[in-house]
Amino acid sequence: MHRQLKLLIAEQLNNKTTFPNEFRHFPLKGKIKFSEKYFNENILGYPFLRHSFEVSYQLNDQKYTLFLLKGNDETDAQDMLEAYIAETKSEIKPADALFININDRYTGVGSY
Repeated sequence: MHRQLKLLIAEQLNNKTTFPNEFRHFPLKGKIKFSEKYFNENILGYPFLRHSFEVSYQLNDQKYTLFLLKGNDETDAQDMLEAYIAETKSEIKPADALFININDRYTGVGSY
């Protein structure tokens, strides 16, 4: 049993696993080293937000975190955004915008 576990761990350590591509979309300036995180579900306490790639930054004396939420496809991403807008009673209209700034009372301003 222990030998099988050792072999399984050794196999995983020698795996050709790569860092998720999503983290390549984040800017380098001000990035806090090794701050990358991935959360699968319940992002910011909202059960409909999932697949969050997060990186922390510090520029001057200001610390903040950037989020990239990934839908399973374009429709899923749109559904997450619309659920967030409805839940927060936001007045933004995402239909024609490439980027949307959302001012969340708990987390500040976000761009989508």
